[in-house]
Amino acid sequence: LITANKNPSISKSIFRGKKFFLDTNIIFRMAGINKDERQMVIKTFVDKCNEVGITLCYTSYVLEELYRVIDKEIEFIRKSITNGQPPIDDKIIGSISSNYEPNDFYVIYYNWCKEPQNKYYDFLSFRNYLCNAIDTAVSEFEYINAPNYNLSNKNRFTELVNSLKLYKTERRTYRRTTTESVKTDINQVLHLESIRPNQAKNLWEMNEYLVSADQLFVSWSNSQFTGIPVVVIPSLWLSLILKVSGRASSDDYKSFCMFMTLRHHYSEEDKINI
Repeated sequence: LITANKNPSISKSIFRGKKFFLDTNIIFRMAGINKDERQMVIKTFVDKCNEVGITLCYTSYVLEELYRVIDKEIEFIRKSITNGQPPIDDKIIGSISSNYEPNDFYVIYYNWCKEPQNKYYDFLSFRNYLCNAIDTAVSEFEYINAPNYNLSNKNRFTELVNSLKLYKTERRTYRRTTTESVKTDINQVLHLESIRPNQAKNLWEMNEYLVSADQLFVSWSNSQFTGIPVVVIPSLWLSLILKVSGRASSDDYKSFCMFMTLRHHYSEEDKINI
C-alpha cells in the first residue's frame, strides 16, 4: 500500500471527474471541532483528494447545519453549563457527572476563555471565532446551492426522513437524533440521486459520492439504495487513493490506520449532537 511506485498522471486520470460532497461531520473535523486526531486524518484525506484531482464540495444544507449546530451548542454552554459564571475545567465537569460530560465545543470555549483578550460572557465573539474556523475549513471547497427536496418531492422526502430517523434512534439509543439533522441527510441523498447518471455501472464510472463519518447514515443508505453506494466513509476512498497513487508517506499510512481505528470503535463517536 505504501511502497508502490505509480505514475501520478495515471492516478489523476483514474479519479478525473470524481466529485465528493462532504457531510457536516467531515467539515467540523476539518475545522478542528471534534478531536485533534480526527482533524489530522481528515486533512490527510482532503490533501490526497486534491493530489489526484478529486473535486471536494459542500451543499447549502450542510452550511446551514454547521451554523445551526454552532448556535445550539453555544446556547447550551451559556444556559446549561456556565449559567453566567466563568467556565471550569472540562475534566472537573466530566468527573462530577457523566450527564454533563462536555463535548469539543465546551473544551474549545474553555481554552478560548484562557486568552486574555477573550471574555467568558462574550458569546458573540466566541461564535465569530467558531464561524471563522468553519469558513476557513470550507474556503478550499466548492459551494453547491442545492434545492430543498421537501418542497419538490415531499412524499418521498418525508418517507425517507422517517425511515432514517427510526433507523438511527433504534441503533443509537444514548443520543437523540434530531429531525433537522435527518432532513439535512435526506436532502443530500436526494440531491446526489438527482445528479447521478443512470448508466454508471460501478464505483469508477460513478463520480458523485457523499462522504460522511456517520456510520449509521452510511449503513442506512446501503440498505435503502442498492448498487453503487451513495454515502461512503472517508477511509474507503483514502485506501483506494493510496493504493492507486502509490505515493503514501508514513504520515499518510498513520492517518489511514487511525481512520480504521476510529471506524471500529463506536464508543468514540462524535459527542457533537447534530
